[in-house]
Amino acid sequence: MNLPILSSIILLPIFGVILILLISGRKEKEIKFVSLSITCAVFLLTLFVVTNFDYRKSVLTDSKSVLTDSKSVLTDSNTSMQFVERYTWIKNVGIEYHLGVDGISLPLLFLGSLLGLLVVVFSWNLAYRVKAFFILLLLLETGALGLFLALDFILFYIFWEWVLVPMYFLISIWGGPRKEYAALKFLLYTLFGSVIMLIGILGMYFSARLNTFSILDIARCKFPLNLQALFFLALFIGFAFKVPLFPFHTWLPDAYTEAPIAGSVFLAGILAKMGTYGFIRIVLPILPDALRLFATPLAILGIVNIVYGAIVAMAQKDLKRLIAYSSLSHMGYIILGIAAGTVSGLNGAVLGMFNHGIIIGLLFLSSSVISERRQTWEIKELEGTSFWLPSLSGILTFAALTALGLPGLSNFINEFMVLLGVFQSTWLSKILIILVIPGMILTIIYFLRLIIRINLLQLGQGNYKGPGGLTLREWIVFIPLMVIVLILGLYPAPILNFINPAVTSLLEIVVK
Repeated sequence: MNLPILSSIILLPIFGVILILLISGRKEKEIKFVSLSITCAVFLLTLFVVTNFDYRKSVLTDSKSVLTDSKSVLTDSNTSMQFVERYTWIKNVGIEYHLGVDGISLPLLFLGSLLGLLVVVFSWNLAYRVKAFFILLLLLETGALGLFLALDFILFYIFWEWVLVPMYFLISIWGGPRKEYAALKFLLYTLFGSVIMLIGILGMYFSARLNTFSILDIARCKFPLNLQALFFLALFIGFAFKVPLFPFHTWLPDAYTEAPIAGSVFLAGILAKMGTYGFIRIVLPILPDALRLFATPLAILGIVNIVYGAIVAMAQKDLKRLIAYSSLSHMGYIILGIAAGTVSGLNGAVLGMFNHGIIIGLLFLSSSVISERRQTWEIKELEGTSFWLPSLSGILTFAALTALGLPGLSNFINEFMVLLGVFQSTWLSKILIILVIPGMILTIIYFLRLIIRINLLQLGQGNYKGPGGLTLREWIVFIPLMVIVLILGLYPAPILNFINPAVTSLLEIVVK
């Protein structure tokens, strides 16, 4: 018997929302316990998918769908998709409920379920409008995980839009002083990009003339270059707003800064990956000629992200804004790896999406605890924090060293692979590698400056409130993220074993 494991991962948070709605808002402990139980169950189901995923299957049989003998994994034809669920939804127009996971989406599925669980644990002490807060967190998790599993364009678009409303309310209710402005700006910018993206999706549907919205089926069509270029531009706008990619990034500093820390982790750690995932899942296999045509402009925008984000991060006096712009800078490496169109570059991009989510989560969460104890986000007033909060300062230092690309920690591997992919690319000029160097140097400078100010300077003027050490709940949040950073920094093979076969199979389609 084949259980609908992917549907269970998506629908469990909805079930949690229903349970919370039935609980009185005054019973805050029960609400938090339900949220924790649901996110824990989602994470365990994701672990089941990871442990039963056969990464050796890259190109499979010709049948519509088969049940493999070795691991009883349902697979889809001529793809590396596993655990496939495919049912007719709206037959007349070819809309299907079609889910599947491969080596590209699997790391993001794991990332989303892990961060979803840790954010619930981290938010355990929340006291304001608890019921609404945890409902919105569960809705966000459903939308994010659903998008990484969707193989039908309409289903993909539904999950793409799904996350906007809960994130809007998270920012506008629990955000900072300019929360309404930041929330509305985030909503309007991303909605505009989504509408343009929908036009591109409909264009591909009507041009394919297959009466299906299946991403995998439409990927088998060969569109002429002029149509590919038009579709690429439409999809690019939608994806660029979500990444965000320069110059579509102007909603980022306000949204990241004003959002509650749980919202910031979701925005930077998970939602930003939806745009880069769209480039890999949709643009690469369906519009390969257009990607080749626009590879250099796309790579240049990625480099601008790297350098511009680093320059602006250096000028920040607020720690949360510094981390926000550092996230913008690091997303540029992922775009650069996609534009390279090589196995190394794309492996680095997918690995970078996973590593970035872990690192940015660690940065936001650790800095949030420090700012809560010191009652400020101002870097000047956080100077000398290590004298009062040595454990927290050590974790923030560890996260900063990872983010600046220290060898032996996870971020170094994916950035190296991206640069190697650019060097190997037949689409891009090798001179682009030189243009990345200023961004790399500036990143090292602003993170080292932050480390020095936090650890070595005299105590700043910020107040101090709370224990000097970490609570058990905080250790539970930080330890898994730090362990992942160390393991993947020293031995990234476990995750690359999943990513590489899917990437290789995808690029074989692109170069045909």
